[in-house]
Amino acid sequence: MTWALVAALIGTACANDTAAPATTDETRPDPNASAVILSTDTAMGLTSGRGNGVSAAPPDVDDNWAFALASDQAAIDLLGVVVTMGNGPVVPEVSVARATADILGSDVPVVEGAATWLSVEPLTDYTGSSLDGDCVNDGVRFMAEQLEARDEVTIVAIGPMTDVACVVLNFPELVDRVDRVVALIGNLSGDPAEVNGSIAGDFNYSMDPRAANLVLESDIAFTAISMNLAASALFPLSDIYDMAESSDPRGQYFGRASTPYAEHYEQTVGPEKPIWDAVAVWHLIEPSSQECASMGVVENSGAPGVYSDADTGLWFSGDADAGRQITVCTEFTSDAESERFIDAALLAVGGGVDE
Repeated sequence: MTWALVAALIGTACANDTAAPATTDETRPDPNASAVILSTDTAMGLTSGRGNGVSAAPPDVDDNWAFALASDQAAIDLLGVVVTMGNGPVVPEVSVARATADILGSDVPVVEGAATWLSVEPLTDYTGSSLDGDCVNDGVRFMAEQLEARDEVTIVAIGPMTDVACVVLNFPELVDRVDRVVALIGNLSGDPAEVNGSIAGDFNYSMDPRAANLVLESDIAFTAISMNLAASALFPLSDIYDMAESSDPRGQYFGRASTPYAEHYEQTVGPEKPIWDAVAVWHLIEPSSQECASMGVVENSGAPGVYSDADTGLWFSGDADAGRQITVCTEFTSDAESERFIDAALLAVGGGVDE
């Protein structure tokens, strides 16, 4: 599938009158719902450019599926979507996120965030002046505005944490309004996640190690959805191909736009894959379905963008002396709960719709 065809499909999806209706008063979140900002690297449908444009491979589709799962959920009051580089370059990612919002019937703001990662070391100019403010962009300003307007906001960080770290650096007075960060990140020390016999790299961390470490070094409460947990819930890629032939506009859009990555994944890894980032969203919807415990953080920084390097990642240890203690979710409570998550994620993207 060429990018021109994917772009045409996105345009058709956006214009389709039968797309999901916008949120109504009856379907708006419960007053007790968590106010949530989704920080994400949506790249579904791009046919190359993985890793902020450095790879010829197509990017993963899981962020867009996570966006769909977060929409119209009683437990989530979605304030907006801030798009950061990661799975692909940020400008086409923003276009993808907006097309996805259209097909979902979502009117939440979609705001452009970071175009590149933070430098490994803090930047200064020749006078010694800090250049930390250079990371401030529209997405960071949107986050700051939402934090300023509310006492508590949860940030679901399912891409590189560049924009979240930029808030920490430049708006320290608002940090205590972040209720918590929920992120897909990290592996259990000595027991990295595997999918179809391949070790799962810690993509979100390795795309901006300094950003993740800055957030972890702050006072913000942090819940890590480990790669171990996310890798345990697999679905067959044949579901994507079936959706591509669906008469349902949502299913057809997600199926066809997910096909380039599905074909690449099937050839290089196997016939089943996790919906990685959607597991972090599911934590807000059904937290009791996941086993979570306090663990220590073992940092292993590396150069940003080296996502294929298994040594570049975040590691968690049950050792009480292993660094800052955070909440780490490591597995589903049962196979039935894992299957329930997969069913909900597929339903959100139009899977399982009767013809």
